[in-house]
Amino acid sequence: MKKRMSDELKGTILVLLTALISGASIVINRFFAIMVDPLLFTATRAFIIGIIFFVISLYIAKTTKRSFNTASWKSLFSIGIVGGGLACWLFFEGLRL
Repeated sequence: MKKRMSDELKGTILVLLTALISGASIVINRFFAIMVDPLLFTATRAFIIGIIFFVISLYIAKTTKRSFNTASWKSLFSIGIVGGGLACWLFFEGLRL
């Protein structure tokens, strides 16, 4: 029973931390979207996040001896372009207005 409470507390802390980061990012993103072209901002942001996740995936693949196949990378890239890149670009374009 005590372990479950610990997991619940961890989950609550993670949710609150996520809400705090999400709330702060809206203000920060608005600030940068006004100063920088939204397409450039979205591309730079996506590139940095992509590098971070690529390094994490290489680390996980190395430590767990699992790897992505070619189809997985193609699907992830497509999802990233449509779901992340296009949506974020339109969002920041709207913030700029």
